[in-house]
Amino acid sequence: MTSRTERILIIDANEQARSDLSRYLEARGFYVTGFPDVKSARGLFDDNIPDVIFADLPSEAISDLSRRLDEAGNFTPIVACTCSESSADIVQALRAGAADVVLKPCNDDKGALDDVIGKLFDRVRVNRLNQLYRQELEEANRDLRAGISELRADQNAGRKVQLKMLPDHELRLSGLQVDHLIKPSLYLSGDFLDYFRITEDKVLVYIADVSGHGASSAFVTVLLKNLTNRLQRNMRRQSSDDISVSGAISGAHKLGTSGYRPW
Repeated sequence: MTSRTERILIIDANEQARSDLSRYLEARGFYVTGFPDVKSARGLFDDNIPDVIFADLPSEAISDLSRRLDEAGNFTPIVACTCSESSADIVQALRAGAADVVLKPCNDDKGALDDVIGKLFDRVRVNRLNQLYRQELEEANRDLRAGISELRADQNAGRKVQLKMLPDHELRLSGLQVDHLIKPSLYLSGDFLDYFRITEDKVLVYIADVSGHGASSAFVTVLLKNLTNRLQRNMRRQSSDDISVSGAISGAHKLGTSGYRPW
């Protein structure tokens, strides 16, 4: 039979019973390892945890083994092997943590044994898929958190740049005391204002509320700030008087501001 990837561990103090079951399972294509007790099999748990364990152990030992597997985060079903046909013993083994119970000699009823193996490995495969999906989801969540953290850092940096573009607080311009307060809905937004002296007796104040939110709207405010700086330079050089109120309104609407109020 074609070799399979599933690993089965047999724990049974009876060497003959362990050997008989091992030969049958190996003939079915499984990779099988056998030990007389849990202590001697402990090294295998550290290196290569099996997919299914067949164990002829007392209920207390099954309970302890099941607890250790759970604490290690491993889904490894335990099949209790017993010579007892007592329903009380079977129920006790199941309560101790066994996924199923088979009567010894285990390979006498091959149909029942194959049915148990088939059901267990269906559960093992489903659990493996669940673990894979969980790992993929955790990785996706880590990537998402990292992306959000990077985006937040970028937006914080952009917000600091945008704040530096705002005029100083408590300025006195042509006899006026001017101050401002902006509370944007996001780190970056199209909410912006500026004020500066045009002449000795004139002050220009504009408020911009660019449609939308985020970085794209913030870029418009950068363009608007650059436009007004250029217009101021032109005025100082006396190369243009476009900084008049009507010119400023026209320039602002060309930049796509949805709200604009000059004084």
